[in-house]
Amino acid sequence: MNAARYVSILMVLLLALTACSTRSVESELSRCAFPDSPRTPGPAFLCDATIPGFPLTVLRSSEPSDTSVSERIELTLNDQLEQWSEQWSQQWFSSESERAAAQQYLLPWLVEQSRVVRSRVSPKGYLWLLIGLPVTLDEIEQQTRLGLAPAVD
Repeated sequence: MNAARYVSILMVLLLALTACSTRSVESELSRCAFPDSPRTPGPAFLCDATIPGFPLTVLRSSEPSDTSVSERIELTLNDQLEQWSEQWSQQWFSSESERAAAQQYLLPWLVEQSRVVRSRVSPKGYLWLLIGLPVTLDEIEQQTRLGLAPAVD
């Protein structure tokens, strides 16, 4: 299975879980505001990305467009995962071959592990996503190095 298919399956599962959520919108609202609509109260995750069980998170947005919300989520998530795999492989490895191998290892692993933890559309149509990983950056580096280590018979 290629990375795009992993992401597509992940997105369908995430959308199904989000649709089944019974949490009310009001329970998430705080003194926080949407970055693109500063006078409109927004969910707390826009100001504080601390989510239990997800030590590594990033807030991303997608501009308003005619593209469906599910496609915007998928595109934004894919972009973030590609950024992470490129950034971390550059930080952790010195040779070009190691970096390329790390990116090849990291991307499918990130697709499998990452989650869109929170999402909300602002009044101006921006889609705000909190993307998270249930592991620390040190754990990801260790996992990547172990995944790239030559097998010992």
